[in-house]
Amino acid sequence: MTCIAYVASLLLTALALSQHALGFNPVVKTSTGSVMGRRVLHRGKEVDVFYGIPYAKPPLGDYRFREPFPVEPWSGIYNATFKRPSCVQVKPKEDNSSYSPLLKMANMQPVSEDCLTLNVWRPASCEDSDCRDLPVFVYIYGGGFAVGDASLFIYDGIHFVASTGVIYVTMNYRVSIFGFLDAGNKEMPGNMGLLDQVMSLRWVKDNIRHFGGDPEMVTLGGQSAGAISVGYHAISPMSKGLFRRVIMESGSPLSTVGLHHASGPAQMIAVANVAGCYDLSRPAEQQIDDMIRCLRKKDAEELLQAAQEGLGMKIYLYFPRVHSQFMPLDPSDPDTYSINAKEVFFGLTKNEGLLFAYVIHKKFGSQTDFIQSNFPTVMRTVLRSFFHHMPTRDAHNLALAYMEGKDELSEDELKAIASAVFGDIIFTCPSQLFADVLTRKKVPVYHYAFMHKPKASFLGNFSDEVTHAEELPFTRGVIEAQRKEFEKITAGMSDPVIRDFVTTPEEVQFSEELMQTWAAFIKNG
Repeated sequence: MTCIAYVASLLLTALALSQHALGFNPVVKTSTGSVMGRRVLHRGKEVDVFYGIPYAKPPLGDYRFREPFPVEPWSGIYNATFKRPSCVQVKPKEDNSSYSPLLKMANMQPVSEDCLTLNVWRPASCEDSDCRDLPVFVYIYGGGFAVGDASLFIYDGIHFVASTGVIYVTMNYRVSIFGFLDAGNKEMPGNMGLLDQVMSLRWVKDNIRHFGGDPEMVTLGGQSAGAISVGYHAISPMSKGLFRRVIMESGSPLSTVGLHHASGPAQMIAVANVAGCYDLSRPAEQQIDDMIRCLRKKDAEELLQAAQEGLGMKIYLYFPRVHSQFMPLDPSDPDTYSINAKEVFFGLTKNEGLLFAYVIHKKFGSQTDFIQSNFPTVMRTVLRSFFHHMPTRDAHNLALAYMEGKDELSEDELKAIASAVFGDIIFTCPSQLFADVLTRKKVPVYHYAFMHKPKASFLGNFSDEVTHAEELPFTRGVIEAQRKEFEKITAGMSDPVIRDFVTTPEEVQFSEELMQTWAAFIKNG
């Protein structure tokens, strides 16, 4: 799931080429104060953009690790004409940027703990009486619950709004240890990132009418970890009544990546130990509150470093947990919950797992011979990392089943099997299983399969198939912006990946058709 970091990138800066600031600043009065946005012209359509509207109190000081609190009203007019930082998160190592220029962009994002803000794009006509009660699309970014930013260019709503007339909203939510570290008490309840999402949805419910939107016509969407989040909201009692329809792109609440039962404060104790917040002379269970108070006093970057040292790669494995305030029931037991959505639209790319095979190839290419020679053992380890209670023998037999009786694997066969394993475990099987749940509960379900391999692909010649997250530029209408954004942070045309980043007129038209398809579901189901 951390591979979603590879689709991390900056929001369109300077409203490039097709976007022109019109010198007009619309003002909207919300329940907590007035906000001033900016009006831009995109492909002949005027769109109002409001960046960084606070929807919750900044989670600073004593509010760190706690559930979100309502934002305090402000006086005057809040300046929503520029982007705000994303939430504090782990920065991918610079030497890993060769996986994708998008990963290098992720390293350049400004971050802050004062990050609980959202962005709103609307047709400019909503300032007048020309538009009222427009449908609303609220979008949750992916990033493995470890990284992400509501203002990345890949999620820019100006194209979508100009094309469809739908109001579009993205929100920041806490990720990594700040969003999912868990002590099992009210001071650190876990699932803080999901509770942030609930708070933002309540803000939309209370305020979107001021922007011309219909609070009863909200569609909640997301991709990857964002889609898993959407699935959780579709079954969480806390989210009932906050949206009408859902769109899940490459994700399901039944994904084993996202499903975790309460593990107690073990991970929090590991972080506290490295951060100097754990008194080894006292029993851990007697000092949980003391550790939390100590962790709240640490600098955010210092805390991240402690987490990386204390947890290693597990710092990327902070996921929502079940049997919690937000998720009192287990998504894997559908008889215990109802569905909050009237209709569901979900789908996958042709080869979701290919991205993971690509990362393995880039990172462990020099060890290909070892992996090929010891594939059952490697696969058994991978499977048991996802399915902790799977018996070793079952994991071994499943590995052999993917090998289809072959004693040795070629490099191409290894790539194909790795793609299939990761795709099946994380995306395909959980999505199909949840579709079955929805069908049994008589919830209308619509399915898409994204089969087109983009001409501009950061996988280059690694494969001729489309993989995880490559549909995003098409469904948001930003495919023409990619190359210009990537040239800002690479060697430009001398970079072989960027040199081949060419979008065809047919793909531009395809993107337009996809946006209309998404909008049709948002408007009419």
